[in-house]
Amino acid sequence: MEEELQGYDLAGELNKLALSPKTVYSPTERFSSAGEFGDIKEIPESGIAPDIHVGKGANKGYQFHTWGGKVVYTRLLTQWLQASRELAGIPNDTTGIEYLRHIKESSTGLVRAGIRKLLELGASLYTKGFSATQINGPAGTGEDGEPLFSIHHPFRDGTEEYANCGMKVSGTIVHPELSEDSLIHAIKALKGTEQDGLQGPVLQNGMKIDNIDGVYDLIVPIELEAEAGRILNVNTEWIPYAFNGKSADANGNSAQTNIFSWKGYKVRIIPISIFGWTNDDGVSVGNTTNWFVRNTRFIKQTKSLQMAGLSGSGFGLKTRIDPNTDTANMKIIGDYAFEFSRVASLGIWGSKGDNTTIA
Repeated sequence: MEEELQGYDLAGELNKLALSPKTVYSPTERFSSAGEFGDIKEIPESGIAPDIHVGKGANKGYQFHTWGGKVVYTRLLTQWLQASRELAGIPNDTTGIEYLRHIKESSTGLVRAGIRKLLELGASLYTKGFSATQINGPAGTGEDGEPLFSIHHPFRDGTEEYANCGMKVSGTIVHPELSEDSLIHAIKALKGTEQDGLQGPVLQNGMKIDNIDGVYDLIVPIELEAEAGRILNVNTEWIPYAFNGKSADANGNSAQTNIFSWKGYKVRIIPISIFGWTNDDGVSVGNTTNWFVRNTRFIKQTKSLQMAGLSGSGFGLKTRIDPNTDTANMKIIGDYAFEFSRVASLGIWGSKGDNTTIA
């Protein structure tokens, strides 16, 4: 899905969400990601081996979203196209040329809209992850019964809780604005640290999560990009869009240019342009204050954020052409589900960024 428009890379934006693609063949196929294993128990002499507990969590189904669009062109044009592979059947007049231009521009726009819809729904996993308003999909609950971002994720068989959001300010737990203090809090939380009574994400047995790369992604809307740079003491020559293994440019600036050593941590700024965007239905994709910190290596290893395409022939948008009408309709159809597993809460910390109280 390589598509660029005036320097704007839609597919690149989608890659920033760290979604693992999966092709499924039925809407009833179940979510799957890497889980956790419990501790083995000592076998007493002359005793019976105890069961080895495997904490997989309940399987979780997908909720598919079906959407699409179409390009309409006349039957006369189809007859022209059928007349000659060399397009000799199209008259050399403004009508034929205009029809061809219409198909090219409309079809390109339709593909762009399809990728943008994937980006919108994928970003909703983050922006809607603060509440549980439906069973599955963005804003749903994980296997532990909590939304993606919660201060009540259970561990140790439900006897204790960890938080992947929230910070105590003046005695109240809130969704903090992006600042130096709140960024440090978020990184420490993802290391499994307890701060002001909020235990950071840990495995079910209480073990902390290691960050193998040592790099934490700071995911922000475009409006917070400059503030993120100020916090990390970035000079005016930083390259915020260097991402995903791009090679060095002529000046020797590499894909690592936007990974900064900051207070002993490695932080990479990932600006997401669709945060705060409002679609044609008036629905906003989060807002311009949302921000997130992600252990991307962990999220990708566990495949705990997934974009599932419903297709028997492969992953991607499906194109259909119906010539048996007065107008030939070229349609692009998408059937996709975006899901998270409980494990995702171990690798992402999020904030609405508006200082609202968390209960």
